[in-house]
Amino acid sequence: MTSNYEIEKRSLLTDKEYSRITKYLKDNAKLISSKNLITMLFKEPSYIRIRYEEGKDKAKITIKNGTYHDKARTETEKDIKLSDVKASLKKLEKKGFKKCALLKSKRETYKYDKYTIDVSNHQYLGIIIEIELVTDNKKLIDKESENISKLFKKMKLKELDADKYQKMMNDMYKKSSIDIKEIRI
Repeated sequence: MTSNYEIEKRSLLTDKEYSRITKYLKDNAKLISSKNLITMLFKEPSYIRIRYEEGKDKAKITIKNGTYHDKARTETEKDIKLSDVKASLKKLEKKGFKKCALLKSKRETYKYDKYTIDVSNHQYLGIIIEIELVTDNKKLIDKESENISKLFKKMKLKELDADKYQKMMNDMYKKSSIDIKEIRI
């Protein structure tokens, strides 16, 4: 299990912005992957995410602490076998997790300098670009948060306000929330 600081900002894209940005990234960044993801988001009693890629035999459990207002959040991740997800869900249920949001996403991941850029079409949310840097050095948070903001300006994109993103996430959770017992892997 690894624990780091995730410095991440995002922007909600229109179809026109999506076309412009994917062209920009194809010309200026390295495409790392293109994949279809299934995500289970648990928010009560705390934030936990289980995500896996269609056609793969691994999943990743992520625990994030903090809010979208924070310049960085601590992030702890653990890789597990896809066959172990059911057992993990049972453990979560025993810890008080009853419901989760279940959503599908199509994601392209790019490397731009030292930053990871994800362009994702999320079910219930729309097209979102996320620019992030993961570090174990807390001293880099302010500088890199500012650098990510500059990168958004360079791309002529407006950063998504933390309150608006939280509302989008809450709405998505309401629309896609299912009982943990209904999850089929």
